[in-house]
Amino acid sequence: MSTVDLVWLSDTALLPGWELGGVLAVRPEPESVAKVAEQLTSTSTAAAVLLWDAALGTPDQQVLLRALESPGDVWHAGLKLGMNGQPGIIRFVSPTWMLTCDPPCDIEATSWRLSLRACLVRTDVLRRLGGPKPDFQGLEGAGLELGHRWMRRGALMRHVPALLNHRSVVSGQCSVVSIPFEDELRFVYYRHGRKWAGWALFRALMTRYTTPLTALRSWRKVMSASRPPEPAPYRPAFVQRSGFDVQGSRFDSLSSGTMDSSCSAVTTDPQPSTFNPQPASVSVLIPTLDRYPYLRTLLGQLRQQTVRPLEIIIIDQTAADRRQEGLFEAFSDLPLKVIYQDEPGQCTARNAGLQMARGDYILFITKSAPDRCRRTSAWFG
Repeated sequence: MSTVDLVWLSDTALLPGWELGGVLAVRPEPESVAKVAEQLTSTSTAAAVLLWDAALGTPDQQVLLRALESPGDVWHAGLKLGMNGQPGIIRFVSPTWMLTCDPPCDIEATSWRLSLRACLVRTDVLRRLGGPKPDFQGLEGAGLELGHRWMRRGALMRHVPALLNHRSVVSGQCSVVSIPFEDELRFVYYRHGRKWAGWALFRALMTRYTTPLTALRSWRKVMSASRPPEPAPYRPAFVQRSGFDVQGSRFDSLSSGTMDSSCSAVTTDPQPSTFNPQPASVSVLIPTLDRYPYLRTLLGQLRQQTVRPLEIIIIDQTAADRRQEGLFEAFSDLPLKVIYQDEPGQCTARNAGLQMARGDYILFITKSAPDRCRRTSAWFG
């Protein structure tokens, strides 16, 4: 079976040499790309499909293979190709959604701002969540709608600037592409519905984001189409993963006892006979600061879980003179790992816990909830 089928976006029929699978040449326009993507959902036997703009040169096959071996479903270079902050109209609809904010375009991060000009996707995602819509004016709008749909329906998406190693950037700053207002409005209509599209149009006019004539023409064209139905949530077959950081490397330094000087770790793993990890293992992260009564209640509930967590990582930021270290001795039957931190901060606590976590999934807990691990594991299947 081939590994990666290549969709070569080019105005010419000249194809590159490709050893990983089949190659299809297609014009770089939404209708043509949508047609080929639909065709591949029924004909491709490859593990993944790569959409690639010929103007970017030949893709690095080793980077692609390393990506497929790492956790994730979609890898793209959207931010590096100028999708930062697009579509601008989204700030009128979901300004507080954390994924509306973009990281610098030269680092790897979770991002839904997909570019169809450099996108590697598992074929199963393409089959179950669908490909780009053909009625956008440009590939940029079609890619944004597709990335938002895939992300919201459960695909794990990563912006990987290494896909374009040959394109350097200065201080994480990349140029931003321009998108027709009609495509921006169509994005909101497809992803949020008619009412939100109307609100976005109103706000765009009030803030002079667009002109009245452009707004009227775009509204008529967008509303002449039916809103596509949402696909079912994507729940991939379970794949064993453990101990990866955001770049895909393992946390080997932590296993040797190395940690940031601002925190220390105490591990109390139970005997193997008392703890049998489930196929989909869960690491529980609990940050705490002077909340020992609530923490005692929570640990008591975790002791009663029908699905046992792989590990319970407690990040204790209580001042050293007020720490109750004896509390954890009463729960020695649990797979506790306690990190003492002198530096306060919710993000600092969670990041330290994430670096130590070994589970396939992370469960963040700040308050007690009966049988939370069982219900969370059931959702993941």
